[in-house]
Amino acid sequence: MRRFAETVKSEIDQSRVVYVEYSNEVWNFIFEQAHWAGQQAEKLWGETGDGWVQFYGYKAASAMKIWTDVYAEDAEARLNRVVSVHTGWPELEQSILLGDRAQAALGFAPVQMFDSYAVTGYFAGELGQPGTLDTAFKTSLSKAETDGRAKGLSRVALREYINEHRFDGMHQMAAEIVKTGSLRELTEETWPYHARVASRHGLEFIMYEGGTHATPTFDSVEDEQLVDFLITFNYSPEMADIYREALSAWGGLTDSPFNVFVDVAGPSKWGSWGALRHLSDDNPRWRVVDPAETSTTKN
Repeated sequence: MRRFAETVKSEIDQSRVVYVEYSNEVWNFIFEQAHWAGQQAEKLWGETGDGWVQFYGYKAASAMKIWTDVYAEDAEARLNRVVSVHTGWPELEQSILLGDRAQAALGFAPVQMFDSYAVTGYFAGELGQPGTLDTAFKTSLSKAETDGRAKGLSRVALREYINEHRFDGMHQMAAEIVKTGSLRELTEETWPYHARVASRHGLEFIMYEGGTHATPTFDSVEDEQLVDFLITFNYSPEMADIYREALSAWGGLTDSPFNVFVDVAGPSKWGSWGALRHLSDDNPRWRVVDPAETSTTKN
């Protein structure tokens, strides 16, 4: 770790600020590091309910102490030490920042070794939950067929019409679900809570990744109708409007950038993560994101 810090300090342009974080989402048990942290905590302290995140706070603070020592008098101007938390689990951050076992091992509270407090900024995950849109799909499909028949279409022409119009009106409905659901919870409850925690500890409130999470979950990844709809919705004007609201709410809490997860990636059943689907793409969502990204000086 010390050699890494020394290399970064000597090789990175001195005008740039280095943001340093220990590992990635150590609280998240879909990743091996969370299991490893739990095992190490048990070896050190015995079985504790929050041992894995206390160990994360302990190791992260230990790592940041090394970086602080290496940067020495340059630390304030060139180093930003980041701690990330489980955004959707309020109060778990207390075990990371102020864990009693971590404090005993370090001789100080882990929070003292950080400059920034990082959260996520995801929304629209409810749309990928099984059953959320089933009734809407049936209604929209039925309407498309009725409208097509009313136009005198049949067989191939009717099938093509239904396929083209099967999601008519659903974008607005889905957007309303998100705006009154996950987006409202994120912007009115979750972010403000974490912003208060960060402020209380004198930390900068930042985002390590965020954006749409409208992607199929569990067995729904094999639901072609849901997959097709979410791909179209993720690049629609309605999704762009959701991003606009999210960016505005974020900007009301902090001056730090909204860190969009993935600039360029093709959509699939596993998600529409890319703000751009390919390098020459243009879409409503990107037209909201691009000015926000380019107006921020990136380190």
